[in-house]
Amino acid sequence: MLVPREDTAYEEYKSVRGGTYLGDGISYNPITLNVDSGGAEGLAHRKEHLIPINSVGQDYTEFGIHPDLPYLKTLYEQGNLAFVSNVGSLIEPTSLSDYNNGSKSLPQGLFSHPDHQVHWQTLVPQVRGSTPKGWAGRMAEVMSHASQQSNISMNISLSGSNVLQTGLSSVPYIADPSGIVELRNYNQDPIFNLSINDILSQHYHNIYSQTLAHSNQKSIETSIFFKQALDGLSEPYEPSSVIDFSPTASRFAMIAKIIEARIALGMNRQIFFVERGGWDHHNAVIVPQSELFTEINQAIQLFWEAIVSLGLENNVVLYTAS
Repeated sequence: MLVPREDTAYEEYKSVRGGTYLGDGISYNPITLNVDSGGAEGLAHRKEHLIPINSVGQDYTEFGIHPDLPYLKTLYEQGNLAFVSNVGSLIEPTSLSDYNNGSKSLPQGLFSHPDHQVHWQTLVPQVRGSTPKGWAGRMAEVMSHASQQSNISMNISLSGSNVLQTGLSSVPYIADPSGIVELRNYNQDPIFNLSINDILSQHYHNIYSQTLAHSNQKSIETSIFFKQALDGLSEPYEPSSVIDFSPTASRFAMIAKIIEARIALGMNRQIFFVERGGWDHHNAVIVPQSELFTEINQAIQLFWEAIVSLGLENNVVLYTAS
């Protein structure tokens, strides 16, 4: 996504991302089947293809953005975007020599993609798995008394259940870019409504039955409340308006509408979760990565323009974790 463009640093990047050198300025990478006749080898983008940006106060002043992420340059030059590089889920700063001599604490499952996805979401890399719970879920529980007066969780996910937003007792509200998920035929047949409400309002001696009834009743009430808030907007959310959007853009469009409805929802603080998979390329890299970056670029532009139109550009932070 971001690489140095100055000669020495770029050569280091190229050597790391390069393939098997064939001679005559041509390289071949058996994983990507990428052949480049000059300037770059293997997975390395040619320097002239990178979108240039400048920085101060760094070891290098010239950097390049992936050519399929042009909107990031726009945001960067507006002062609305920053790159926080080389920050992963390490417990403490660790050099290669530190790693080799074992002088620093290392996260569990150091070379495991799934483990580090969870570490990003718990911020407790010393512990493997989701036992520490997600930091957004823990935050919601700490701040619940001051954050809002709403029936909706402070954590809203557009990508289903996740570790990040799950606390000791809290779970995220699951939304969908295709619209509010409602109980089929509810609010269409009075007799059906009465029957469902009667079943769910009963007291069950079995704790599992009682929990299921309570969860279903709360889900119905929440979906009605959520739909009313979105329908009350000056331009209500129309799922058909995002039918041609990418998966990521459609989720961001829904988030923008939920933020717009924050007052009706009784919220003054929200944390949203969007997941876009497909980055663990094995048989190819160049083309699939380009397609994903194009999707991300368009989604970020759509979302940020919506946030600016709401006058909330100083109240919303969008970040990525990989």
